[in-house]
Amino acid sequence: MLLREKAVHCIMSEVRIMQKGYLWNSLASMMTAISSIGVLLIVTRFAGNVVGANFSIAVAIINVLMNIGTMNALGYQISDVKEKYVFNTYFKQRCLSVVCMVVSASFYAIGKYGVGEKSFIIITYGIYKAINVFCEVFQGRYQQQGRVDIASELNFIKALIPDSVLCIVTIISSNFSLAIIIAIMVETITILVFNSIVWQNFSENKEGKAVHIIHLTKEILPLFFSAFAAAYILNSAKYAIDDNMSSQHQLIYTILLLPATTVHMIAGFIYRPVLTVYANIWNDGKREVLAIKVLKTAAAILLTTSIIVCVREIILTILTWAYGVTELREYGTAFGILLTAGGLNALNTFMSYIITIIRKQSYLYIINTITFICALIIPHIFVVRGGIPGAAFSYLVLMFVQMVNYFICFGVFAMMIKKQKEREGRRYK
Repeated sequence: MLLREKAVHCIMSEVRIMQKGYLWNSLASMMTAISSIGVLLIVTRFAGNVVGANFSIAVAIINVLMNIGTMNALGYQISDVKEKYVFNTYFKQRCLSVVCMVVSASFYAIGKYGVGEKSFIIITYGIYKAINVFCEVFQGRYQQQGRVDIASELNFIKALIPDSVLCIVTIISSNFSLAIIIAIMVETITILVFNSIVWQNFSENKEGKAVHIIHLTKEILPLFFSAFAAAYILNSAKYAIDDNMSSQHQLIYTILLLPATTVHMIAGFIYRPVLTVYANIWNDGKREVLAIKVLKTAAAILLTTSIIVCVREIILTILTWAYGVTELREYGTAFGILLTAGGLNALNTFMSYIITIIRKQSYLYIINTITFICALIIPHIFVVRGGIPGAAFSYLVLMFVQMVNYFICFGVFAMMIKKQKEREGRRYK
């Protein structure tokens, strides 16, 4: 009787943790989505269009360089439920990659734009996001240990407080440079305080050896390449616009693209809380169960995308009013295309997590190399010929190419499993 009561209590605790995880993850996704739109809106409105355009370029650049900081290791870390690598290995690897991120941002900004306001915005925003990236290794630890609720709560707090401070100081002072410096300090304090409260239950004394850091880095290299390529692919049309059109067109496209990236963030609240669960299902050998759950999650992502696309006119009206850019109304079709592409991007990201869970991340080299090569060519051609609508369509084409590559790789993997089962069946006859 006592064992039964303990089992019931354990199940109820897991259910409560998962429910809280979904709640906090939903709040974090919404907060991140609001911030991605709201920060650019406030910077443009209160610091001026020039600073807004420079900030949009900084966001595009740092979004790519953030992948140097993360190495896209979060999915690997939270699915490492058997703890092949101790936390200190992940921690030290993250410290090295974050330093590389900041150095890369500094060299790129000064090398391309020289010493000036644009470089300052890029470098300080890079530091701001680097702190966020560093914090992710703690989120991974919490979720790996079954506390998706704490991981999601941390994700919400580090999106809410620093971005709110950044916006408030920008509104009060109309000085983005001052705002970003204050936000960096607040972000650092926020993360230190949160982790000091909860970390004692998750700490360990095992040392992360240099050889293990090297092995971990080798294993996550395909994930890093995937994330770096994905970030370039997302921003490839921006680069083409930057080379061929005005800064005003760049601002318009950035505003139109924000809700598309928001679709990706909203989809994250559907699958992120259950990634560790999926990893356990895979490690238990329940392949058919995992396949069914993956299909259901993919359907939920596509359904969410369809709903958002259906209300695109309402969203476009809100964007036009909020940003005060009347030209947005001219790009209704392009906006619908971008939202659809955002949904496919969310689906592709989810499939990359599944590939990581089944430890076939080497497939990502093939998938993203093909898409990356297309991204070097297609956006430039489409932007030159079609302007902003061409840029939107190029993004959709790239996401479709990537999705097809994922389907092919999953098909190949399914055939390999089928042949393996047939060989095992013949062996036991």
